[in-house]
Amino acid sequence: MNTLKLTSIHPPRPPPPRVSAVATAATKSVNATITRFSGQSFHREVLLIFTSMLKSPSTTPDAFTYPSVLKACTSLSLFPLGLSLHQQIIINGFSLDPYISSSLINFYAKFQNIDYAQKVFDMMPESNIVPWTAILWCYSHAGDMRKAFFLYNSMQHEGISPSWVTILNMLSRVSESAQVDVLHACIFKHGYMCEVNLMNCLLSVYAKCGREKDARELFELLNEKDIVSWNSLINAYAVVGNLTEVLKLFSRMRVENIEPDHQTFGSLASAVAREGSLELGRITHGQILTSGFELDKHVGTSLVALYSRCRNVDDALQIFERAADKDTVFWTTMISGLAQNDCADKALRMFQKMLISGVPPSAATMACLLAACAQLGSIKL
Repeated sequence: MNTLKLTSIHPPRPPPPRVSAVATAATKSVNATITRFSGQSFHREVLLIFTSMLKSPSTTPDAFTYPSVLKACTSLSLFPLGLSLHQQIIINGFSLDPYISSSLINFYAKFQNIDYAQKVFDMMPESNIVPWTAILWCYSHAGDMRKAFFLYNSMQHEGISPSWVTILNMLSRVSESAQVDVLHACIFKHGYMCEVNLMNCLLSVYAKCGREKDARELFELLNEKDIVSWNSLINAYAVVGNLTEVLKLFSRMRVENIEPDHQTFGSLASAVAREGSLELGRITHGQILTSGFELDKHVGTSLVALYSRCRNVDDALQIFERAADKDTVFWTTMISGLAQNDCADKALRMFQKMLISGVPPSAATMACLLAACAQLGSIKL
């Protein structure tokens, strides 16, 4: 990976921009096209237009150009190009723009270069919520929640209130209950209870932490509940094995005319699998077939786990073979089901098929494989 010392190329006082404060009509037109393509994730097209822009005497990149181009470099994993773009931004005098700085922070975070991201942030004479949100996402994305919360407190100490996006970026990465409580309190403090995406994320985090009662209390307080809200609460009960509440919520969904999706049925099948009831499992499978979600990999994985738990390996294998899209979790679930049902030889053959299919095994896959080998009295793979 190319390296770059930002302190050596980043002057304390950047030169003034080469372009005038008022962009030309041609530049505005190109920027509008770049922004539209970026919003549609046509990142290669963004770079092609940007290249043409540099060659044209009538257009010059400005503060509205660079964020989309940096986003393209980030999405396409073009680190060297992003470095060159950073140098161009500095030379053209746009390095202190908060939106460009935020894009640079996100770019370096994508490549796990937190030191560069921090330097970009530190170079700014004054920070508003935009770069703060970016640097907090950077540390949260890297899993350094201790540093993220330190910066979060520093931001508030400077009198900058978090946006709901700021909180969302951190909330999606927390795993400790105490951290969840801090962010939940912040949501109430700043009046973000009406932000559906944020509240759904909070529901999901409560589910992940096994706090189904808190999730239920929050769910009932929501004025607006979408399918993600329902799925988050159902999953919260499925995680702790409360099949009764899962079934009640599933029925309530139908009464309130909320159509279940693949996530709903996946959680329902997982809860039934924990119960180990083959009769209820077949009823659930029938509902899934009627709704047309059997071939979804999330639902299929749950069904394979369900039938394996009920010691019905044949049905589990049929579901697995019919599914077209199989990821590592799906393969591992099938291998685990075979091993748990004393089909060690089939588990080993399934692992060989997994490798031939080009799907990488995980640590969980290898653990299932070792269990199968133990049944056969061999550890030679």
